[in-house]
Amino acid sequence: MTTAPIWEYRLERLYVDQNSGYVVEVIPDLVCWLDSRGQDGVHRFEVREDTSAGALTHVLDVSWSIAELEKHDPRLKADLARYRARQTLRLEDRAKMAAYGLAMIAISCILKRRVVDVSYYRAPDLLLDTTPSALRGVEVAGRSGNGYAGLKQIMDGSSGKNPRIGKRAQLLEMQDVVEAYLSLWCCDPKVSFWVKVKP
Repeated sequence: MTTAPIWEYRLERLYVDQNSGYVVEVIPDLVCWLDSRGQDGVHRFEVREDTSAGALTHVLDVSWSIAELEKHDPRLKADLARYRARQTLRLEDRAKMAAYGLAMIAISCILKRRVVDVSYYRAPDLLLDTTPSALRGVEVAGRSGNGYAGLKQIMDGSSGKNPRIGKRAQLLEMQDVVEAYLSLWCCDPKVSFWVKVKP
């Protein structure tokens, strides 16, 4: 497995790299998911990418300044205080929302592209192109624990008493999706899979 250079990514940059309307929705969850106190910090992820040359391991350092983030979202400090006090209905969705934010970082760094739309109730979640019958996008998932083993189960499904099909197989079966990626994130330990599923 080859190790790629370290990516140093400031969250403030996400407002430029991606649609700010989407970014403002995920920043409070992402900050609280990575640091329950919602303070400035640096968080290192190991990101495994499948490439034609084999597995490549990226190192992603995510950091931020609350003061700088507030310039893009004046409500942020109040939102973080409310989230820390558990005065939100989004607690159960925190891992998912944080993973959307991290996926947008990966889309910016790996693909150098922008999310143009969000797909509701079907994969892939984040769309890069909405051409009918030729959708391109990224399917996202986040988990608080279980590391690569947990993410692999999301990707490839489970067997046994109650077998479930994995997200990779689901995307492969979708005839109207011509380009698809998986962006899977775990908070403890901080690891991720980036997988190109199609073409």
